[in-house]
Amino acid sequence: MTSNRDDWETPQALFDALDVVYHFDLDPASTDANAKCARHYTVEQDGLKQSWGGSSVFLNPPYGRGMAAWMKKACESASAACTSTFRGMGTAFVYT
Repeated sequence: MTSNRDDWETPQALFDALDVVYHFDLDPASTDANAKCARHYTVEQDGLKQSWGGSSVFLNPPYGRGMAAWMKKACESASAACTSTFRGMGTAFVYT
């Protein structure tokens, strides 16, 4: 399975179910159109270079070779929940 896109949006129902538990306030890998939180970073703002400290982070990272850097940053952050689908094989969820 291949794609020319690396920005697949998280279904709103999945986000809503997780948000009830984790109360997210930052989406560091989004666009203005698909951001799940009022506070978010776009590609131009480069969420990897921004501070996530003190936030409850919802992360659906861009897919591809750069995903490891996003997952590393999430693991180093105080509180982050990440969703990622790996080539149609299911969804991974990490909460730190």
